[in-house]
Amino acid sequence: MLECLVQSVEDREQGYCLTQNWIDTSLASLKAPSAKALADAALSMDFLQWQKSFLT
Repeated sequence: MLECLVQSVEDREQGYCLTQNWIDTSLASLKAPSAKALADAALSMDFLQWQKSFLT
């Protein structure tokens, strides 16, 4: 579900307005502390910043 959340955040930044439900349900389903930390990071910074910080 982390992948769905990250994709929804990216879509929201590109102007899609119907992503909040995906974000909320994906976030609620995360169990691992590391997944929750990555999700919090994805939600607290713009997608390019997140991508540079975590995908390089």
